[in-house]
Amino acid sequence: MRRSSSQPTRLTNKADRAKMLRSVGQTVTVVPSQVGPEFEMKRILDAVGPRHALVIHDEDKDTYWVRGLDIGKEDLKLRLNSQSSGNFLCREVGEDAQDKEETNRLMRELTRHLRNETLGRFNDLPFEIMERVLKACFEGLSSPEAYVKMLHKLYWLGRRSRDVINSLPELWTKIHPTSPSGFTEYSLQQATAYHISVYYSPKPNRSIEPSSPEEQWQDFHKFLRLIKPQRAQWERMDMEVTPESLASLTTALESPSPNLRSLFVTVTAAPWSNSLALPMVPSLRAQVNRRLNLLGGEQKRLQHLGLKNVPGRFDPTAFPGLVSLSLADGTRMRYTEITAFLGSSTSLRALSLVNIRWLDHLPAPTVSDEGLFLPQLKDLTLVEFLEHTGLTNLLYLIDIRACDKLHLRTLATVELLGQRLAQKVVPIVEKTLATQPRTSLDIRHHSTSGEMSWEGRKTSQDLNGEEKMGFHIGFSSSNPRRWDQLGTFVKRVLDLTGQTNSISLDWNGPYWLRTGPIMAVPILSAEILRQLDITNVSANVAEGYLGYVKDFLIDDLEPRFPHLSSVQLRYIPDSQAIIQHCAWAQHTLESLLNNLDQVYGQTTVEGDLFEEASMIISVFKP
Repeated sequence: MRRSSSQPTRLTNKADRAKMLRSVGQTVTVVPSQVGPEFEMKRILDAVGPRHALVIHDEDKDTYWVRGLDIGKEDLKLRLNSQSSGNFLCREVGEDAQDKEETNRLMRELTRHLRNETLGRFNDLPFEIMERVLKACFEGLSSPEAYVKMLHKLYWLGRRSRDVINSLPELWTKIHPTSPSGFTEYSLQQATAYHISVYYSPKPNRSIEPSSPEEQWQDFHKFLRLIKPQRAQWERMDMEVTPESLASLTTALESPSPNLRSLFVTVTAAPWSNSLALPMVPSLRAQVNRRLNLLGGEQKRLQHLGLKNVPGRFDPTAFPGLVSLSLADGTRMRYTEITAFLGSSTSLRALSLVNIRWLDHLPAPTVSDEGLFLPQLKDLTLVEFLEHTGLTNLLYLIDIRACDKLHLRTLATVELLGQRLAQKVVPIVEKTLATQPRTSLDIRHHSTSGEMSWEGRKTSQDLNGEEKMGFHIGFSSSNPRRWDQLGTFVKRVLDLTGQTNSISLDWNGPYWLRTGPIMAVPILSAEILRQLDITNVSANVAEGYLGYVKDFLIDDLEPRFPHLSSVQLRYIPDSQAIIQHCAWAQHTLESLLNNLDQVYGQTTVEGDLFEEASMIISVFKP
C-alpha cells in the first residue's frame, strides 16, 4: 500500500495552535557567540541541567531553542545568563526583526518533537496493552466515516501500531468510501473470516468546512465492484446513492445474501420526489415502475429492511421474518400485499410506512373484525402527506394494544370527528399518561394548509437515546373549518381515558404565508381549546398584533385557561408581517401585561420581546 502524502506537523485546529503558541511563549532563543562546530549543545544542558529543559537546534540559523520542562521561563533565563560565560546570549523568540519565520519554525519543531516523544512512549507499551488502547480509539465514534478515518490514522501512525491493528481483523469490518480503493481492498483481505458492514454515501459538499487536500472519496461503481465478491460476508448494507446509481445497486441486490441482517437504501436528490421537477429522462422514469426483486426473494437471515425514496414496486410478503420494516417517500405497494405480510409476521417489532404510493385502496374493516394481532409490535408509524388512500383503515386493521410508540399523521380529517379513531388510540395514550401526564399540542399554519399534532412521550430513554413510550397524532388540511378538529379529538380521547392531563400549546401562528411578508389572520378557536387544561402557551407574535394573544388568553376579564402557568412569546418584526387594520392592531405589550396581571394574578417577565426577540411570562400561583 502507498501512503498518501500528509503533513504530520500541521496544526489542524485552533485549540492545537493556541496550545502550541503558549509553548512558544515559554521558550527562549540561545544564540552562540561563535557559530560553528566549536559550540556544543552540552554547554546549554550544563547551564540548566539535562532534566530541566528541552533543547532543539534551529538548523536554519544555527541557533538553539530552549524550553523549561519543570522550571519557569524567568528561572530558565536566569540560569542560562548566569552560566553562559560569554559563550552565548539569550533573547525572546521572534525578537530578531530580520527573522520573521522563527516562530513558525519553532512551532513545527515542537509539534514534531511532541509527536515523536508520544509515539516513542506508546511503542514501549506491551503488545496486549496496545491492543486495548487501539480498540478504545474506536469507541463512541459517531459515524462509519469517522471509524474508517480512525483506522486509516492508526495504520499510518507507525509500524508498531500497524502490527497491532493487523492482528485484530475485527477492526477491519467497516467499509466506507472515504478511504482509497487500495485501502478498501486491504480491509476486505484483513476481514476475510468476518462479516462486514458496508456503507456508502455520495461525497459531501463541505462548503462550510472545506475538506483537506488528502481527502478521497470512491466512485460508487468502483466501490460496488470491490464489495460484490464479498457478498457472503455482507452483514449490514447502508447505501445512500444518487438516482443514476440506483439501477446498479438494485441489480447487485437481486442475488441472495446468506448472512445479510440489515439492508437500508436511500436515494438522494431524486426528481420523482419533487412534483415541480422537470420531466425525467427515460432511464430514470424506468426506475419508477421497476419491480424490486431484493435478495432474489430469499429472506435468509435478513431482519431489518429500510427503503427511502426508492420508487420501485415492492412486495414484502417474501420477508415474513423481518424485525423492522421502514418504507418511505414513494415506494409503490398494494394494501393486499402489506396485509398479507402482516398476517404472516410473528417477529415484527417496528413498522414504518411514510408517504407510500398505494396501488389499491383498503376499505374500512368492520368493527367486529378481529384485526391483525402482532404480539411483538412495539413501534408503529403511519404517515400520509400526498393523498388519502385509506391509511387509517390499516390502523383499524392492526391490533395496537401491545404498541408502546405510535406516530400517526393522516389526511383523513373526518376520522377525527368519529369515535372509532379515538377508541383505537386510547390504549397507547393511557400508557404514556401513566408515566408522563403532560402532553403538547403543536399548531402550524402555512399558505394553503394547516398542520396540527398532539404528542405525548415518556421522559426516560432507551440505550439509543429514544423514548421507550409515546404517541404523535397529527393531521393536515387545506380547509380552515377543520383546523379545530384536533382539539375536539384530544378532548374525546382524554374523556375515554378518564385521566387528567395538562397540555403545552405551541402556537405557530396566526400568520398566513404570502410571497414576501407574512400576513396575520385569526385562525385559532379559543372556545375549542378552552375545554382542555392548557398550562403553557408558546406563540409567535408580531408587534401591533398582541391584541389577538390577549383575546385568546382572556375572555371578558376572565381567564380562558385557569391553570395557565407560563406564556412564551417569540417575536416577528413588523418588516415581516402585514397587520390587519382592526382593534387587535392597537394593543401594546404593556397593555397585554397589565391584562394578564389583572386576570391571572401576579406575573413575572424574563427577557424583552422586542429587544431579545422572545420573552417568558410566568404566572404566580399562590
